[in-house]
Amino acid sequence: METPDTRYAKTEDGTYIAYQVAGEGPDLAWQLDYQNNVEDEWEDPLGAAWYPALARFSRLILHDRRGVGLSSRNVPPPNLETRVADLEVVLDAAGADRVALGGFFESGAPNVLFPASHPERVRSIVWMEPMARCIWIPDYPWGYRPEEIEAEVDFFVISAPCLHA
Repeated sequence: METPDTRYAKTEDGTYIAYQVAGEGPDLAWQLDYQNNVEDEWEDPLGAAWYPALARFSRLILHDRRGVGLSSRNVPPPNLETRVADLEVVLDAAGADRVALGGFFESGAPNVLFPASHPERVRSIVWMEPMARCIWIPDYPWGYRPEEIEAEVDFFVISAPCLHA
């Protein structure tokens, strides 16, 4: 499957959220994790298998978070409520009325809050390997420590071109 065209939804505060739609069928909005990019996801070996498989039975909707990937970059990190509002803007732009929501790790967190605010728009939720958040704080010792995040970022910045060569 080819990489779908990237589109942009504009939020009320003027932030642009990059999103893609692939496949046909019932709508499935899949939340990408914090470091992802909608276009690179289709080239990653795992994404190259995962996303086309989802798009075979659904109309798959992916989007980058604000501040990462192809979305507006010079914005503060979003809180959970902002991520939910961004998801709603993307769903509206994609013409999705009633969706299944999916995600890995802490990317599923907005998928839990979204139906609490908009129950009429959600059919189901799939949350794989759930985490309440990804960053360590004293009362959440399961999160990644700053040095672990920095090492991961260095890996992607230094190694990513080699992974796709």
